[in-house]
Amino acid sequence: MRHLSKTYAPDGTSRRSGAERLYGRPRPSDALESLMMDILMAALAIGFFAAGIGYAYACERL
Repeated sequence: MRHLSKTYAPDGTSRRSGAERLYGRPRPSDALESLMMDILMAALAIGFFAAGIGYAYACERL
């Protein structure tokens, strides 16, 4: 009995996204979207961290 991988098609090749099927490679905008999402998440994390510090100082003054 042959076992199939969850990440590879039965012929042993990986499945490609719609953009890769059309163009043969990922779209350049996919990399830019990923970079922008990373920057957004980092900014949100820094913002929540700063808000937490500000909240701690505000509660300490009460």
